[in-house]
Amino acid sequence: MEEVCIVIPAFNPSDKLLTLIDSLNQKQLNNIIVINDGSNAIYNPIFTTLKNKNIILLEHEKNKGKGAALKTAFHYILNNPILNDIGIVTADADLQHIETDIVMMCDQLKKNPDHLHLGVRTFQKNIPWRSLIGNKLTQFFYQLFYRQNITDTQTGLRSIPRKLLPLLCNIHNNGYEFELSMLILAKKNNIICEQHPITTVYIENNNSSHFNPLIDSIKIYWVMFRYLASSLSSYIIDFLLFILFYHLLSNLFLSILLPRIISGSYNFLVNHRVVFKSNKKLRNTLQSYLLLSIFTIISSFYLIKLFMLCGLHIYISKIIADSVIYFFNFYVQRFFVFASKI
Repeated sequence: MEEVCIVIPAFNPSDKLLTLIDSLNQKQLNNIIVINDGSNAIYNPIFTTLKNKNIILLEHEKNKGKGAALKTAFHYILNNPILNDIGIVTADADLQHIETDIVMMCDQLKKNPDHLHLGVRTFQKNIPWRSLIGNKLTQFFYQLFYRQNITDTQTGLRSIPRKLLPLLCNIHNNGYEFELSMLILAKKNNIICEQHPITTVYIENNNSSHFNPLIDSIKIYWVMFRYLASSLSSYIIDFLLFILFYHLLSNLFLSILLPRIISGSYNFLVNHRVVFKSNKKLRNTLQSYLLLSIFTIISSFYLIKLFMLCGLHIYISKIIADSVIYFFNFYVQRFFVFASKI
């Protein structure tokens, strides 16, 4: 009989983890994997106790991050024929996910085993500020970039279909940003994402969380803002070359065309390999990118002329024109030029 496997990554856990395991066993959930993600030696007694319980314990010699811990469990499940599971439910080790919600997420996966299920929290006034602000910002930008409204992008309580596990193992992120990459991956593969309300629990103002508000937030937003970084660097190249060629040639069209060939080549390679990590054939992607570039060059030319007719300096006109074109380019590149399944 196919069941659901519970996966719990743990780094320097308290004895609350033991309480959680006992509660799950009482709910007849016995297919549990705990990953010791390189915890300090003083936490060994907790993991020693876990070995005597009805679980599978996987261990990292050093801390690799939550995403890496999850992928270790995914690899184990895929390579172990004994675990004939329809999918998994991930939960945190600090009792922020109560057993009744974990059971509910198992039931949801059994109802729709091909869907990705998220246990979403409600963010009220008593929520720690770093959790509230972080989730709201990520929700806003995720919806802007991926046209999908996820109310809790950073939830650790998820029901994941088995068919998604091999793709998740190919994600390069190893920290908390792995969870955002999972949502993006599911979106690209047209996997339906269901959201289910769960109890919002923050024990001791979330002090037990190992989430670093600065470092981990940068990693999470980098997943979405890679395009902005590549665009800014390529635009600096383009703008400086535009000034140079216009000074030498005094020809507006050539001063747009020649820098765009250089900066566009750089931008294409960075977007293809780093930003969107497209698995489409280079030739097919290049054809689409060239068509977009031709449209961009022509649009930029006429917009600059229009703004110059309004009395603006040529350099100011170019900045405004390229800013107008920027968002159009993002959506075309994201959803058409570099669109891929992983």
